[in-house]
Amino acid sequence: MNIIARKPPRPRRLAALLLVTQLSACSSSIAPAFSLFGAQFPAWLVCALIGVGAAIAARCVLLALKLAEFLPYPLWVCTSIGAICALLLWLTWFG
Repeated sequence: MNIIARKPPRPRRLAALLLVTQLSACSSSIAPAFSLFGAQFPAWLVCALIGVGAAIAARCVLLALKLAEFLPYPLWVCTSIGAICALLLWLTWFG
């Protein structure tokens, strides 16, 4: 009879502990949120949508000024502009 020694389920306990600690932050009443149309939307989602709008606006401005032809990576530039706008908005609004 071959008896295999079992390892204690430490990774499962650690994963469960991490999951519980991460999920407990979701029920925090101090999390910034907006009440739009009767539902609570997280503030980071609103800032992200504004950042996407800023990236689209930056792309339109670069195309209108014909600067997109001279940029080596226009997608990365527009994405960076959107991220900077979203993060600055977050910092000024909630920071």
